[in-house]
Parts: sequence; C-alpha cells; structure tokens
Amino acid sequence: MAESPGHVNAADDGRLEPPGRDAPRAVIYAYPWDLYAHGPEAALEDLRDRGVDAVQLSFTYHVATFLTPRATGGRVRFGELGAVQFDPATLGRAWPVKPVVAPYVAGPQYVSHLLAAIAGSGLQAIAWVVYLYNHNLASRRPDLAVENAFGDRHGAQLCPANPLVRAYVHAITDAVLSHGPLSGLVTESLSYLPYDYGFLNLKAAVRPSAAAALLLGLCFCEHCRARAEEAEVDASSLRRAVARAVDRELSRLPDGADAAGEASALVEQDADLSAYMAVRTETATSLQREVLEKARRLGLRTGSNSAEGQDARVTGVPNEAIRPVRSEYRFEVFPGWDELRCDEAVAVAREAAGPEVPVYALAQLSNFGDARSFVSSLAAVSRRGVRHFRFYEFGLLSGRQLEWLRTARSLWSP
Repeated sequence: MAESPGHVNAADDGRLEPPGRDAPRAVIYAYPWDLYAHGPEAALEDLRDRGVDAVQLSFTYHVATFLTPRATGGRVRFGELGAVQFDPATLGRAWPVKPVVAPYVAGPQYVSHLLAAIAGSGLQAIAWVVYLYNHNLASRRPDLAVENAFGDRHGAQLCPANPLVRAYVHAITDAVLSHGPLSGLVTESLSYLPYDYGFLNLKAAVRPSAAAALLLGLCFCEHCRARAEEAEVDASSLRRAVARAVDRELSRLPDGADAAGEASALVEQDADLSAYMAVRTETATSLQREVLEKARRLGLRTGSNSAEGQDARVTGVPNEAIRPVRSEYRFEVFPGWDELRCDEAVAVAREAAGPEVPVYALAQLSNFGDARSFVSSLAAVSRRGVRHFRFYEFGLLSGRQLEWLRTARSLWSP
C-alpha cells in the first residue's frame, strides 16, 4: 500500500503545510463499493468526461440504505450501522477501540487499488471520514456514547470528551492518512450532534422546543462532567437543572402555556450552563483542530461539515475556531432561489470561509426536478463568482442525472 511520504515526521513537527494541489473545481462523493460496482476505470472515465476532477471517497460511513439506479445487480443496498471501509491493519498498531469493518473490504488493497486508479485517471482523491456518528460502536460500547441529563446513553453518537473516543478518532485519522495518494481530508460528524441525530424510526407525539432540544443534546457523561468540574462548574447541579427544565416542558406539551419558558430561560440566562457550554466547545473544537492539523501538516486540503451553518451551541465547533485550519467551505444550493436569496447564500458562505478560501456550492441532485432547474441554479451562483462545486453522490444518480453534469460542465471546466 502506498503511504504518504514522511507521514510520521510530518504529523509531529508542528508545521502546517500549504495545500499541495490546487482546489479541485468539481468534486463528486463516492463509496468504494460504488466505484467497484461500476468498474473503477469506466466510472472514473465517465466522471472525467463530465469535467469532474476529484473524487471524495468514503473511508468510514454511517447507517444508510441506498437506491442505486445504475447498479449492475440489485437496486436497493442496505448499508452497515457504521463501519470502516478499509483494512484496519493499515494502522500498523493496536486500535484503542476495535473498529467494525464493512464485510466487503477485501484486504489492504481494497482502497489502495481505488486510490491508484483515481490517480491514474488524473483525478484527485479526497478522504471522507465519518467519525462520531456510529450506531455499531455506540450500541456495542455504550461507555463511549453520549449520555444525556437523564442518564440515557445515545445509540448512535460517541462522546468527544471520552479519552478512548479521542484516541479512536486519532487512530482512524492516522490509518486514513497512511493511504495515498490523497489531496484532501473532509471530516464529518467530528463534534457533538443534535439530540435526535441518528434516531431510527422515531416514535414521538410531542416536539420539544429548540431550547429543550439543545438541553437534551448536552452530554453529562463522566468525562464531560470531569472537564466541567476542572473549570469549576458544578456539573451535577447543572445536570439536575437541565433534567428539571426538560421535564417541565415535556409535561406541558403540546399546548401548555409557555411550555418552553424554563428551558429557554436556562439556555439564555444561566451562568453555569454558559460555562458548561464553553468547556464543551473547547472539547469538541480541540479534537477537530487536532485532526485537521494532522492533514494540513501533510500538505492536504481540509474540510469539515461541523461549522458550515450548523448551530455551534449544538456541535461545540464554532466556525471561527477551525477557520485557520480549514481549506474550503461548502454551502448547499437549492432550486427556486430568487436573486436576493442567492446573493445572501453566497455572501454568507464567503464571509464564513474567509479570504482566499474556495467556496463550494454543494448540489444534491435529488433536490432538482430536471436539467433546467439544476443548470440554472448552479449558473446563478456561478454568476456570483462561485467556481467550485460538489455533487452528491455517484452511485445514487440515474443516467439522466449524470447527463446533467455533462450539460453544466462549462460552469467548472475551462
């Protein structure tokens, strides 16, 4: 397996290298099994023909079911509940937490063969890694999972304050970055997550307010509490206050007067909660930065979904905290935007990205009803200076949707 030259030294010398390659203009998301299903060489040639110059290849992924219109076999694929899509032996040392490996991973060459094919086609390869959203690990190892104020362990979310989880995150990163050639790393779910993120077939008759939802998402595991106590926050008393405020709201829903009053007051006014949130932000942000810095020291471009319009109170990762170590910024484009909405979306993205950082318009083709809607929406952001695009996702697209890319390629190809 090809390894990034000087990986160990580069990761430890403290320098942040400038990205080794220019930002690709058109990036498509893909899964390893997806490229194999279509034949890597043929699939990559199809993408080159449509002006795509980079593949964002998943190395780990969360639970999902996939409708695959162009597959050579079946049409509905059931994914794993969270698995790595490469051979974990590439780490070269013991894992702090044993990862769940996707059953189709056929040895150490499974991903390296694809990376060689991508490089041979002249395209860039970007590693796409889902970190803390993992039903497999959270259910198999509940001691690693987020724990709310009521003591409920989340069945899909790992806690970034847990030392074993942090070690696992670094092990995943080291193993991924040992592959090559890579031009970038994109992190996903490397943060705290909304309380209901990852629920499967949710059954609920009431909907908590935004304040109560935030409180339900706070982790009070022993590691989060210990970090707060070090900052002189009475985490145990705060936990009781959070549980009390949520319970009082739930008892008044759906039509009780001022049901959200106590939860809102706690979120907006409580000094202990504010201090707890600050500790939470340091916890999540430090881990995110450590991972992105590892990639930057290797000269890779870096991206993250944790600070692209999400509520930083929920994720614990504010945009300004990771902007210095992020090489790109994404915003999603939708059909039917008027001129004002389009201006606003591009302006907000540019401000969040910072000077000279490429802004990507992310298009999920499932949102567009036809080629005209797709092309006109991308052309609208292009007229406002957006020159970089991302498309989700190769194996999910129909043949007609792939032709939309060919129709629009002049927007990103010289």
